[in-house]
Amino acid sequence: MTTKIQRVLNFRTIYPGWWIVMAGFFALFISGGATGFAFSVLLQPMERDLGWSRSTLVGALTVANLVGGLVGAFAGPFVDRYGARMFMVWGAIIDGLALALVSLSRSPWQYYIALGLGAGITRSFLSGLAPRAAIANWFVKKRPTAFAIFTTGSAISGIVLVPITAWIVQGWGWQAAWIFMGVALWVLVAPLSWLFVRRRPEDMGLLPDGEGKISSSSPLSGSAPQPKPLAEEPAWTSKQVLGTKAFWLLALGFVLTSLPASSIFIHMVPYFSDKGFSPTLAPLVFSIYGWGVLGGRAVWGYTIAHLGIHRALITYGVNYGICIAIFTTASSPWMIVAATILLGLATGGGQQLQGQAWPDYFGRRIVGAITGYSQVLVTPSWAGAPLLAAFVFDATRSYSSVFLSFAVACWLASLFFLLAGRPGATKPKVLAQQQKPATA
Repeated sequence: MTTKIQRVLNFRTIYPGWWIVMAGFFALFISGGATGFAFSVLLQPMERDLGWSRSTLVGALTVANLVGGLVGAFAGPFVDRYGARMFMVWGAIIDGLALALVSLSRSPWQYYIALGLGAGITRSFLSGLAPRAAIANWFVKKRPTAFAIFTTGSAISGIVLVPITAWIVQGWGWQAAWIFMGVALWVLVAPLSWLFVRRRPEDMGLLPDGEGKISSSSPLSGSAPQPKPLAEEPAWTSKQVLGTKAFWLLALGFVLTSLPASSIFIHMVPYFSDKGFSPTLAPLVFSIYGWGVLGGRAVWGYTIAHLGIHRALITYGVNYGICIAIFTTASSPWMIVAATILLGLATGGGQQLQGQAWPDYFGRRIVGAITGYSQVLVTPSWAGAPLLAAFVFDATRSYSSVFLSFAVACWLASLFFLLAGRPGATKPKVLAQQQKPATA
């Protein structure tokens, strides 16, 4: 059985880590898109059909984010120990069922159970902790490229899933769109995760980044060390990480940047409609934002590779705030379109920077646990921001004040990132010497 799996994973000699990136890409494309880009398209049709307020509909996302953060904090150490495979497989199965059940919702409590609880439980397994931990373990030198490709999944959902969702809504209604996304998780993400996702390359006798197999002279085999062992990284414990200033400053920065990252795009289609764009044109302009996010993946991948994670984070916070301010104050249609592209470019670095910061600062061994702990801090702002924007709109019929406050939050985040210098590393130890092999 193991030999057959390895043959599949080594198809055409492609490094297995890239298949894991592909599985994460599609998980983020569908699962993240369903509660992100596609949700923005579904918001107004559901509002008209169900007669619920905008804050009631967005509130389910708040519940999903809160549940996802709590589940992630609990699941992180288990992902480190056993790998992300089964978390992603079962996440796709459960999330697919939850999204399909949204189509049957006729009262808020049914809607909140399906989307808030069902999709919330699986959030960390598909678009957050599990794929990030897997990719961080399979890549070291090529980590910026791997994370750039993985996080492109959400950007592509803005380009591809948005028009598909709009087309399905126009032809068959919003219920059919939810069913379509649920089925896509079953037939695409679950099989890919089962076939390709594994815990670490060392479990298969491989080195990270596709640098070859572990030889008898490699330090990972327990024999004489090589001059520059590739997989040797600082070995942190959870207690040591939580005791560093860098962890808390990074987490606070991510708390602040998550405010706009989780909310502005959720409200974009209604925002464009309020600015005078037609029901057909608003989703089209929204897809332009997706193109900006896609371009941002390449921009921030290059930035991380050449500036390093620390300076890239500072640059991200400053530029994100500037782009939000330009987007909020733009008035003419052409200015709004241009500002939307700029905002997409700035937003494009968020998932990539956050996914890469933890393994770059503290190594691969407990990246799942660190990601889970950080989610406990980030989740309240990530979950509350879309609902806050909805409440402000319901009260003022405008998004301007809340969006501008998000710009200020990004500039404050850049200060926290500036202060979050690299911590003094503990004495490096080889990963394979610390842990017993675990079943992936």
